Parts: sequence; C-alpha cells; structure tokens
Amino acid sequence: MGQAAKVLQLFKTLHRTRQQVFKNDVRALEAARIKINEEFKSNKSETSPKKIEELMKIGSDVELLLRTSVIQGIHTDHNTLNLVLSGASGAGWRAMGRGGALSPVCAHSFLTIAAVLLTPFFSSHEENGY
Repeated sequence: MGQAAKVLQLFKTLHRTRQQVFKNDVRALEAARIKINEEFKSNKSETSPKKIEELMKIGSDVELLLRTSVIQGIHTDHNTLNLVLSGASGAGWRAMGRGGALSPVCAHSFLTIAAVLLTPFFSSHEENGY
C-alpha cells in the first residue's frame, strides 16, 4: 500500500474512532472532527517520507489513546455521575460504585485524573470558542 493510501486510511480510522468514542456527545464529536481535519490539512503539503511517517505515528497513537483512554461523565441526578470509559473493544463500559453509582470520593478521583489529562484539550478549545 502506498504512503498516500496509508494516510487516507489513518484519516478515515481516526474519524471512525471519533464517531464511536463520542457517539452521544455532539460537542466532542464536532471538536474532534475539526481537530482531525485541521491537523491533516495543515500537513497536506508535507513531502518528506520521514516526516510523513512521524506524523502517521502520532496519528496512530492518538487513535489508540481515543479508543482506549477516554473518560466521559454523564450526570444522572444531583449526586450521581456515570463514567463511560472507552475500552479496547470500542464498546465502552461503565464504572460504578455502590447502588449502581459512583461514590462522591470515587467520582472526584476520576474527575481529578480526567481534569489533569484533559487540561490541554480544554485550553485549546477555549481559544477556539468551544
């Protein structure tokens, strides 16, 4: 398979992963769509095979990260937060504590970790008006 075909395949794979991971989150779907398209467009004129391979490695790493490491919180009532975690299967799974909901301590821990990991993501989206 030629390099151009591999780049196109990665582009499509990233978009399919985005659609699976963020399927119920319109804002995240749109933000991820814009980011993927911007990254590919900004490197469209790259001709160095070595640089293209480096960029493809980054894109593959991002796809793996999206598919295996995304945490989304869904408020179900005042004291309950369901966390939807993406898994290697792509199906996702819910992390729950006693009574079918995360305890406040557990939810706080997950959200603290998520906030630290997602700070760069949110910072870039605030600049873009999201």
